[in-house]
Amino acid sequence: MQRERSHYDSLDFHLGAAAGKQAMRLENEFQLCLQRRSLEWSFQQSSPNSTLVRSAAQAAIAPSTWVKLLYAPSAYSSDEALLLCQCDKQQWLAWVPDYGEILLDRGEFEL
Repeated sequence: MQRERSHYDSLDFHLGAAAGKQAMRLENEFQLCLQRRSLEWSFQQSSPNSTLVRSAAQAAIAPSTWVKLLYAPSAYSSDEALLLCQCDKQQWLAWVPDYGEILLDRGEFEL
């Protein structure tokens, strides 16, 4: 006996596909962040006259640092996040326990 395809089956398929696309997009962004950081590091190492001038706060912000979120992304998630990689000057890809990956602007967390 063959079951007829229902509206809910179609909805489940579309929701699953959307979640898969979101996960792929985040994974691609993470890979690009890692590649960018690697290239920046290589460039800085190859330039003998380059000097990095950073404030103490900027130097402390680095991948694998736990930060305090000013606003939790959901009522059920943690209010702390693990920074994974810097995506641009003011934006970080982070992982929040009981929530998942999230893009954070620099003003959304503190050390």
